[in-house]
Amino acid sequence: MRQLEEKWTPAQKDAIRSRGETLLVSAAAGSGKTAVLTERIIDRLLDEENPLDLSRILVVTFTKAAAGELKSRIRDALNREIAKAPDNHRLRTQLLNVGRAKISTIDSFCLDLIRTNFAALSLSPKVSVADEAQAKLLAKTVMEGLIDDHFDGLITDETNFIPDFGDLCDLFVTTRSAEELAKVLLELYDKVDNFEDGILWLKKQAENLDFYADADFLAKDNPLSAPLRSRLTAWTEAGDAFYQRAGLFLTDYPEYAKNYGESFSYMGGWFSHLHTLLSDGASYDAVRQHFAGVVKIPSLKGVRGDKASPESIRFKETHQSYADQLKNEFRDRFFSMSQGDIAAMNHRQALVIDGLYRLLSLFENRLTEEKRRRQILDFGDMKRYALRLLWDGERNCPTEAARQEALKYDEIYIDEYQDVSPVQDRIFSSIANKDNRFM
Repeated sequence: MRQLEEKWTPAQKDAIRSRGETLLVSAAAGSGKTAVLTERIIDRLLDEENPLDLSRILVVTFTKAAAGELKSRIRDALNREIAKAPDNHRLRTQLLNVGRAKISTIDSFCLDLIRTNFAALSLSPKVSVADEAQAKLLAKTVMEGLIDDHFDGLITDETNFIPDFGDLCDLFVTTRSAEELAKVLLELYDKVDNFEDGILWLKKQAENLDFYADADFLAKDNPLSAPLRSRLTAWTEAGDAFYQRAGLFLTDYPEYAKNYGESFSYMGGWFSHLHTLLSDGASYDAVRQHFAGVVKIPSLKGVRGDKASPESIRFKETHQSYADQLKNEFRDRFFSMSQGDIAAMNHRQALVIDGLYRLLSLFENRLTEEKRRRQILDFGDMKRYALRLLWDGERNCPTEAARQEALKYDEIYIDEYQDVSPVQDRIFSSIANKDNRFM
């Protein structure tokens, strides 16, 4: 086996040498993640038992400069290895393959897929990629025209009509300026377009909100409160455990019982009851009432001089933290509304999100039509067409085109994976095996 240089840490060596599994390397900026990725590729090319061919890997990153840097690093590493073994024909072949290797930006990878599948995507072979400024100007023009049409009452069909369009706009901007509103809506569109479902995600959210709005907010099958339930349950279990330890602390150190006993006992009982309520599946209003019952937590008297120990200070500070979270975070932030208020709010939110879906759906249709007329694509189109080619959304599985594309690659490397959108992630997962992605 090839000897790795001593500069690599044990964790880096694990990432370089790991085989037969999908791997995600997570580390701080500047810690050498890209260097590890490059060294792993080199190590795979030089593997004596099962060498990898450079033509059988896909490496993607976010900028042309980064892609060029990766190629340069691989070329330099191969040159160093050739210097050690000048008669190694295979290494020289790999060096010749660097220029043709599939090492590119994500956009370039998607564009290559589109260019080789025009017919399958019903695109003209004459289609070109608009530059960023041109694409932004076109989107802005289409959006401002759509906003004007809404204000002028020209959108009348039931599918796209938005009741109280002006009220919807007031939620996003303070003045009814088409230019200012267009800017906000275009930013929203760009963000939602990164979801796998695109703007359809908005419609699903609206339907979800409306469907569950009248259900008890803390019910275990209510997805609207899943983040809150998870956070509240973890906080409650930790608080309950802490006050049990606090009770043992006071038993072991009775000199603190006079100062801490009443407050610790009160909070311990309160957390214990909250834990029971959550375990028994209590309603939102029942839990809210429990929070509202905390009018004043008994004061915690200080311990001065030599009586105060590091341990007692830790208990005191942790207790204060729980008391603050109880009142300021959970009671005032998450349990300030009644169940009825929450239901009404969710129904209103559903209407707003449905209005946004209608607006952005019509915008997308108009923009797509205009781009087809001009025979251009923008950067957002590239990922969308690639996704359409590789992923069957109805069957929730890769397409035949994806299966054929997957046959080209033994390993897939994704640099800067933290910046990959859900759409891009689906593109690469559709052509990957369960054990050949390195991110």
